Amino acid sequence: MVKVFFWTEEGESQSVNLSPKINQLLDIRARSSGKRGVDILREVLELFGQITEANLIGYLDIQSAKPN
Repeated sequence: MVKVFFWTEEGESQSVNLSPKINQLLDIRARSSGKRGVDILREVLELFGQITEANLIGYLDIQSAKPN
């Protein structure tokens, strides 16, 4: 597992454990969207209320379905 630490918009520290494969998907999505991985995690937190691998996968699915 990869432990990712980040700060929320409110200045609270958060961490999430991601499998190496999910972390790789997060990195790929961040690079392709021009965002940082932590920015994507903040969006997942805002959208779903918590960060889980399932929520992150759901977010990535939603984003990939959006037209450019």
